[in-house]
Order: sequence, then C-alpha cells, then structure tokens
Amino acid sequence: MPETFMHPYRGAYIVAITFLVALAVLSVVFYKERMLFVDPCWIIFNIINTGTFCIAEHRYGAFITQMCPVIGVHLGWSLRTILIIYSASFYVFYLAAAIITGYVWRQHWLSILLVIYLTLFVSDVYYWPNNEVHQGVAWMVLFLGYYIHTARHGRKNIIKHAVLFLLAFLAIFSHLIVLLPFTFLWLYYHTTQHNKLELLLKNRLFIWYSSLIAALIGARYLLSSSGWYDSIKLQRIHDISLPIIIQSFSSGQSQSFLQLLLHNYWIALPFFLLGLLYLLKNKCSFQIALLIIYTATYYMLICITYPDAFGRSLRFYMESEWMALSIIMMTPFVIDMIPAFRQKSLIPSLFILIFSIRILYILESFSYFNNRYTALEKITVQLQAQDIKKALIVQDKATADSIFIMDWGLPAESMMLSVIKGFEPPVTFKVITPDFIITQPRDSFYSCFDLQAISRLNSKYFQPDTTQPYLIIPISTVNSE
Repeated sequence: MPETFMHPYRGAYIVAITFLVALAVLSVVFYKERMLFVDPCWIIFNIINTGTFCIAEHRYGAFITQMCPVIGVHLGWSLRTILIIYSASFYVFYLAAAIITGYVWRQHWLSILLVIYLTLFVSDVYYWPNNEVHQGVAWMVLFLGYYIHTARHGRKNIIKHAVLFLLAFLAIFSHLIVLLPFTFLWLYYHTTQHNKLELLLKNRLFIWYSSLIAALIGARYLLSSSGWYDSIKLQRIHDISLPIIIQSFSSGQSQSFLQLLLHNYWIALPFFLLGLLYLLKNKCSFQIALLIIYTATYYMLICITYPDAFGRSLRFYMESEWMALSIIMMTPFVIDMIPAFRQKSLIPSLFILIFSIRILYILESFSYFNNRYTALEKITVQLQAQDIKKALIVQDKATADSIFIMDWGLPAESMMLSVIKGFEPPVTFKVITPDFIITQPRDSFYSCFDLQAISRLNSKYFQPDTTQPYLIIPISTVNSE
C-alpha cells in the first residue's frame, strides 16, 4: 500500500475529494434541473435584473457563490453560461474549502466531515442547492481548520484574528442552524485535546474565541427573530415547553425522518453506532455527553420547528434542514475511530462505500427533478408553438404541485428557459388557481410573487412581449400528450 494511504486520514481525504469533484461534475451535467427550480432561478433572475447580490435575511455567506452570476452579468455572459457556472459554483466553493482545510492546513478530518455533510443525508436536496446552511458549513470548516492550524503553529497577529473573525461571522450569519454543528465541533475538538476540564478553562484562546462565537450567535439570533422569514420558523422555539419537547419525538416530522433514516440514509447508522461504542469503550465521558446532548437537541429542534410529516414534494427542503445532523453523528467515527484503526488500508474502502452509496441515491433522485423540468420545457415549447408569449394557466394547487413540486418560480423559470432556447420574445407563464384576481396591463408581467413592470427587467437578457395580453388557459391545454 502506498505511503500516502497509510496515514489515518489521507486515504479517506483523497476519496472524499474525488467524490466532491464528481458532485461538481454532476452539477454541470444537471444544471437545468438544479437551476430552473424555484430559489436558484429566482436568485439569478434578481441578480440579472438588479446587477447585484440577492442576499436574504442577512445570510451574507451566500455572496461567495453569487459572485459568479454577478460577475457574469457585468461581463455580458450568456444566460446558459451563467446558469452552468452558478450551478457549479457551489461545489467549486466546497472543493476549495476542502482543499485549503485538508491540503494546506492539514486538517483532513474536517474536509472529510464536509463531504459527509454534502452526501450522507442528501438525495433530493442535491437538486436544490440554495439553502445557505451549506455555505455556512463550508465557512465553519474553514474557520476551524485555520484556527487549529494557527494555534498549533503559534501564529498570533492581528491579521490572523481578523481572518478568523470574518470566517466565524460568515459561518454563523449564513444560517442560524450552523450554530449547532459549529459549537459541537468546537467543544468536541477541544475536549479531545484536554483531558481535564480545568485545563481547557485555562486556555485563554479557547475562552476568547468561545466568547466571540457566543456573541455572534446572539447577534444572529436577534436578527433572525426580527426577520420576515426566520422569525416564523423560530416562533415555535419561542413557545417551547416540556409537553412540546416530549411530543416532538413522536411528531409527524420525526416519523417522516425516521422512515428516511431507515430506508434512505441507513448507511449513517452503523458508523454512528461504531463511533458511540468506541467512546463508551474508552470512557470518553465529555465526548459521549456532547454527542448525546447535541444529537437529541438537534433532533428535537427540527421536529419542533417543523412538526408536520412531509412527503416527497418537501424532501428536498427537509433534507437541507437535517443535513448538519450528519456532522454531529459522524464526528466520533472520523475523529476518534479512524486514527485507532489497526488496518489503515481499509479506511479508504469504507469511505468509497459510504460515498458511492450516497451518490447512487442522488442519481436516483434525478428522474424526479428531470420529470419536473420536462413538464416545464413541454409547456414552454407548446406555448411558443402556438405563438402564446404570456399565459396564465388555471389549475388547482394540489395538481400543480404534483406536476411542478413547487410552482411559484414558473414565471422566471419559463422566461429563462425561453432565452436559453432562443425564443424571441421569450415565453412566460404562471399557474394560477381559479379564484386568482387577474389584471391585464401589457407593459407588465406576472413575476413569481407580484405584477412587475417589464421596464424593470434587464433588456439584454429579457425582452418579454408588450403587445399581447395574458391568455388564460386550462393546464390540460398544454399538458396533454
């Protein structure tokens, strides 16, 4: 066995990087399914029309992937190029974080955990990349990697502290949920480095940065509590009580997740148990307590925030909420068990098995989102063939969701697909319910959430028809074989 693979982490690190490259390649291959689906399309649509970033709820860490479409718009790239590069930009960022953390700072275990995060509880969510938790986790990995690297090399200067503050800020402000894996890894790593609690509490660097992290979390929580979106999610947490905590473990959300854990994410269970058994065998009381407390707390908070059961149409969203739990569950196996393996040559094979199984589940989800894209393409092409440039398609909500999973992004999606296909002027359509109140100004179009003036659009990319009124048609007219 080559020496590179005999290091406890290097073999697994190389495997993780290889699979991360594979996910990046697939993000290019599947760019239409990923980008012409609600949020990513809406973000690009706004960036093109405003020429600047589309940051929601103070989630500033998202700037790193939005840089690509912002630059592309100012350089006049084609819409297809912007979509492809934006789809790939997420994995380019994750790959850069994994390489810097693992290769430059030699914290291979953190890079491995990042790839675990991006695969273990992932199937449908691969086709919905815009939840800012993902960027937050990557910023978190960079913070921890740089912190450990500089602490070990005794580098203490103002630039180091400024960089660490910026990385911590971007991680926590990207999404409030990042605070759970962040604080878990922060405490877990330090308790493995200090056998006694009193020694850890004498570590001034640990105390100083713990205070900084706590302050950032507090600031982020206050901003989230006053936001238009996050505040709704936090309302049930504000109303928490013992009965709600008890009920959360038997809620519809809990049942839906447990079914997926047994039938989709099952590969996580044996490695979670192996890590826990290792801690028990070696009487690692601090780590055991952290693992149990954080796993239970994460589970409880998600089930309280989202108490209802969910089906296939919401799996992409709920996976994005559950993904960070994989970091907590797999940390003992990665940090503690891998260095203790007697047969170091088996470690890469184990991670090949884990990542291969997860990529198969990601590929299995492709047909679900490709069917949605095919329905979008079919209607757009048929409207173009009938010389209908603007359409309001009447359908009840349940039926529309069965076809499109979510339909609110269709006006932007259809217009962007039309531009890619070279339709002039582009087709745009919106699905409406029978009770929808219709107005017919020719100089406006029905955007995703409102009636928007065509003059507000970037005419280089979008020039909708201004002569036709919207045609109101039943969905059967354009969705029949």
